Amino acid sequence: MEKITFMKFESIMSIDLLANMPEDFDISKLEPYEIGPCIEIAFCVDGDETYHESWMGKLINKETRQYVYWYGLVEDGTQAYDYDSFGEFANDKVFHRNKSLKEIWDSISLVAINCHVGKQGQLQCYCADPSCEGCFAWQDSAHIGDT
Repeated sequence: MEKITFMKFESIMSIDLLANMPEDFDISKLEPYEIGPCIEIAFCVDGDETYHESWMGKLINKETRQYVYWYGLVEDGTQAYDYDSFGEFANDKVFHRNKSLKEIWDSISLVAINCHVGKQGQLQCYCADPSCEGCFAWQDSAHIGDT
């Protein structure tokens, strides 16, 4: 599992998901089962049994065409949250002891970053597991979010 700075995380989450899509791309025409361009991040909170397999990310609402920032903190879906802005997402106190993601960032370990972006919605996966086939090496993820 890997650590990155909160500033790097913020940079990843600020990626324009539509920037490299074909000009004729229309998110509203996707099938109901298709997510479209998105960022999905698998993570855990160090030493916390509740948040040992959690997810967070960013996608585009097909109806409003606005970004949605989200958490899926536990497997059973009881701690799933959606936000209209990165600020709300990062500062909402959804973790134990009434803490926000920003407040506990030093305890966050990233497992994988999946970026479904670009033409054909190709997957760019960055994973901490060197044996994971189909992923880029984690050290190659340094450029994610750089402009």
